[in-house]
Amino acid sequence: MGCDPFAFAVVDGHWLLPKDSPDLCKQFEAASVEVRDLAGCVDSDLETGALELSSSEYFLARALGFETIPRGDLWSPEEVQAMANRARWERPEEIAADDRRAYWSARRFFELCVLNNLGIFLS
Repeated sequence: MGCDPFAFAVVDGHWLLPKDSPDLCKQFEAASVEVRDLAGCVDSDLETGALELSSSEYFLARALGFETIPRGDLWSPEEVQAMANRARWERPEEIAADDRRAYWSARRFFELCVLNNLGIFLS
């Protein structure tokens, strides 16, 4: 897929990346630990508020109803909130063991974006 989604907040009209917010850093770091506990390993960029694995991007796209992630798009926090209503995640027990790190990384990434009213840039 070749697209690295990363989260951002909008504060006073400016982008704020998770690395610039101690609270967001803690949340994404905790999500990485959680995914590692669930799946044995994790998408290495999750702890920084992004996804790097093409398989993680695949699960994010699939849950949001896309065939592939639309590279170059910018989803505002409001758009991410709207997408949350239509997100359809596969049942975890139906995910092959080799794909669980990508599934859980994508799912926790998106859930934290929704929880914290973050946007997503698809580089």
